[in-house]
Amino acid sequence: MTRPASTQLLRPGASRRVARSRASTAIALSALLVLGACGGSDDEPTASNRAVASAPPVEGAMTLAEFAQSTHQPGSASTGQLTPAELDALFIRSRDAAVAGVSAPDGGWHYDRLYLPALEVSFASTLAPAARGETLAEIQRQHPGPTNAAVEAAMTESVRRTVIAVDGWRFTPEFLAATRGSGSWSAQVLSGWNDPRFAQAGNVAHTLAKRTDLTAMTRLVVVDEVQWTYPWTQAQVRDGVFEGAIGYPQIVPMVFVPGARRIRGMDFVAHVLPVGDGLVMTLQPNARNFSNFRPRLPSALSETVRAYATSAASLPVADLVLPTGRQRVWGQSHGQERGLTLAFDEVKADLRGLDGGGTYLITQYAAEQLDITARGMVVGGGYAMAFKGSVRNRYYDGGPTYYETGEVMYFPYSSVVLCPSTEPDLKSFYLATMDRRGQMQAFAYITDLEGADCVYSVTWQPG
Repeated sequence: MTRPASTQLLRPGASRRVARSRASTAIALSALLVLGACGGSDDEPTASNRAVASAPPVEGAMTLAEFAQSTHQPGSASTGQLTPAELDALFIRSRDAAVAGVSAPDGGWHYDRLYLPALEVSFASTLAPAARGETLAEIQRQHPGPTNAAVEAAMTESVRRTVIAVDGWRFTPEFLAATRGSGSWSAQVLSGWNDPRFAQAGNVAHTLAKRTDLTAMTRLVVVDEVQWTYPWTQAQVRDGVFEGAIGYPQIVPMVFVPGARRIRGMDFVAHVLPVGDGLVMTLQPNARNFSNFRPRLPSALSETVRAYATSAASLPVADLVLPTGRQRVWGQSHGQERGLTLAFDEVKADLRGLDGGGTYLITQYAAEQLDITARGMVVGGGYAMAFKGSVRNRYYDGGPTYYETGEVMYFPYSSVVLCPSTEPDLKSFYLATMDRRGQMQAFAYITDLEGADCVYSVTWQPG
């Protein structure tokens, strides 16, 4: 398909500018016109118990400190000059990862979801080099390998990675190289997990690492974080009416951001707002049950992006409406929830690509961040991957899967009042954000907000 020149809003490498016209938003959407469809000992690591927990010797194995100082580190991949075909692939790759990661609710009470595609790619690209045998095969089934190295590098260049290990553990150069990724990278080598530099630190990476049940057998922890900020140029906050999955109107504080473009599809309504050199969009299916709409979601997202890229100037102007406050969203999981079990199995895990064998995986996830205020929106999240040795592992020289699901929260029933309007300002919706190249950074569905139940009208019956 030929791309009309008029839809080329910004090519990679062009100067960054804030668009005065909503139709000329700085985002490379021209390339999107070709669119496709745990337990363990609490002993602190000492020289003696590290020796007991040693993995089989691996030729060329090196410590994290040696790797950090060596020339074996690959540099960050350059993604500034992606071809139009690669930009198409970047959109499709991130779109499909987002849709796959956010399962549709089946009705009733459930958690809203937030999914960050960059973390999925980062997780799989780190775990796969450590795996062997059936463990690797399972990972490849759930997280297929990259088809284009430049696209995969672009997907993860926003990830901030911290690699933490106790001095003395040795790992394969191939695995350590895989931890390097394409985003920011830092390494911290400790004398032990009780090292004051680590034990007393309170940053996100250290906090997540500490939640992985650190013991003398923990060999290495990889922590990934992402965060994006989308500032509004102007906005108004007031109470609005929201209709969610339960079908009853509620009064919820909302932010109304002017300047969005409304796009009406066959079975959805979308609003697209240019923010800086990216986009924030909402998509509301006409069907109340999101499960019925989910098969249409990839094509609906593509239709929305295509319509904005080609016809933004002629589209109706409207407000982008969002609930304010910190949203209660259920975070993503790349592990058992996505069908992975072997890497987490203390006995069966085959992670010989890490250090020769005897290791399994424990993960912990940060509370996903979706904060919406009158000033803008902040989206973020992260996880920690702890590679832990076990004498029970079949590949150890010489249990049961651990996974934390969190707590179910129940909220009190609110009193019913009269709604401030006669129709909803917002219904259950999908929320997506994209960068200038068309990569989907964050994707969520919001169907369950906490607010005061209300009614549109009251009819008094004579007593």
